Amino acid sequence: MYKASVVDNDQGLVTLEITVSEDEVRRALGSAVRRLGQRYTVPGFRKGKAPRLILENYVGREIIYDEAIRDFVPKAYEAALEETNLIPLEDPAFEGLDDADLDSGEPLTFKARMTVKPEVKLGDYKSIKLDREKREVTEADIDRVLENLRDQRGEFVSTERTTAQAGDLVTVSIEAMVDGERLEEISVDDTQVPVGMGYLMEGIDEEIEGMTVGEPKSVTAVLPEGFYIEELAGHDVTFNIIVKDIKVKQLPELDDEFAKDFGETKTLEELRNDIKHSMMHHFLDEAKKDLGERALDALVTTSEVEPPKLLVEQEAYIAFDKLQETVEKEGLEWEEYLEAKGQSEDDVYQEMLELAPASVKKALVIEALAKEENLFPTTDEVSIAVAQVMSYAGAQSREILQKAIEDPEMRRVTTKALMREKVLAYLANTCDADPESAICQECAAREAEEAKENAEKAQAESGTESRDEGIEQTSEADEPGSDEEMDGEAVAEETSSPEP
Repeated sequence: MYKASVVDNDQGLVTLEITVSEDEVRRALGSAVRRLGQRYTVPGFRKGKAPRLILENYVGREIIYDEAIRDFVPKAYEAALEETNLIPLEDPAFEGLDDADLDSGEPLTFKARMTVKPEVKLGDYKSIKLDREKREVTEADIDRVLENLRDQRGEFVSTERTTAQAGDLVTVSIEAMVDGERLEEISVDDTQVPVGMGYLMEGIDEEIEGMTVGEPKSVTAVLPEGFYIEELAGHDVTFNIIVKDIKVKQLPELDDEFAKDFGETKTLEELRNDIKHSMMHHFLDEAKKDLGERALDALVTTSEVEPPKLLVEQEAYIAFDKLQETVEKEGLEWEEYLEAKGQSEDDVYQEMLELAPASVKKALVIEALAKEENLFPTTDEVSIAVAQVMSYAGAQSREILQKAIEDPEMRRVTTKALMREKVLAYLANTCDADPESAICQECAAREAEEAKENAEKAQAESGTESRDEGIEQTSEADEPGSDEEMDGEAVAEETSSPEP
């Protein structure tokens, strides 16, 4: 019915030659005539009853041919894709149909031109073996975490010290003056500010450190370009500052009582062990991610694939748009950025175009490996990941979450990200030169103990069921017979009993 073959392939732009049998063309013409006969009313004939010649004279041969072509071309195209195992990346452009003679009684040949997903010949990824970074958790690492925990639970308390230091919480009043007038928009009264943490405008924070309670200080600064009040940007402003109160952070003692605030730990030593175990897993996860990325780079190098021109151009446009967004988010005008770089838009795009093939090749290799090892995320995994992303972004409405979960583009982007994660995790495990050292012995021992307990529990439950079955069978044996048996016994008793 249909035959197809690839006659040209230029950077992924494929030309398919498709042949439709004369029988299929004849069938499509007949169907077209019947449909058009139902659609048009030909004078002198009931709908669908006008012969083809009459209908053709009424609507024109082109209309009939177009209707027939719309019938067989989609079917022939789908059959051609299946026969050639091609996956199109865009809608096809058809050639050879405009002047086709469907009444020739011969097979019809036409062409379809489109960009297709290229074949990827993966390198031998299972032979890639790389060393994983092995970082030990030191006592200094644990001490640093403990100090952070102490700092988080610290409380600011009053102090007799009258000079502000970094880390203090000060109560200040700051009056901003321009040309002798107070600027209410950037003046504050009796506001608490941590010293040296960068909460105030650059130049002011540093001046507060070292000030004495009750002693005023004046500082002149230039408001930066891009200041949120545009008319003040670039102006000199005088800030009159006075520190009214100082509080210092008091940290809790590092002892067993402190440790009890964290999970099920009861002693400081247990807390230190928990921190060590957690950090060990953190270092291991980071090392695995690094190994996975390096293994992927090695696999891309040894794999063979020609990135299609269409995908390369799309990748370049995406990178170009992202750069523009980044520049604008940083408060720069795009024209100013180009001027600072000494480049035109075309120059920037050409840079992106040069980098794009490597990105496209890596994406194609990731997808090919995911297909080879069945690493595609499930529908549920994608839905859960989308919901998590939206929750992190602050979406709380069920309606908003559901809309995001059903959004095709959101699902596409999330699927791509999850697939990459799965591929990196697979490579990290497969390409590790020393996989045994990646096993946490503490977790392995715990899992073995849990498995043992579960097995013993299952065995105990199995024994209980067996005893229950035995008791049930014994009970059944002790039960009286059926109603018929009991009736028989009653008759026998009655027969053997003497008459009164």
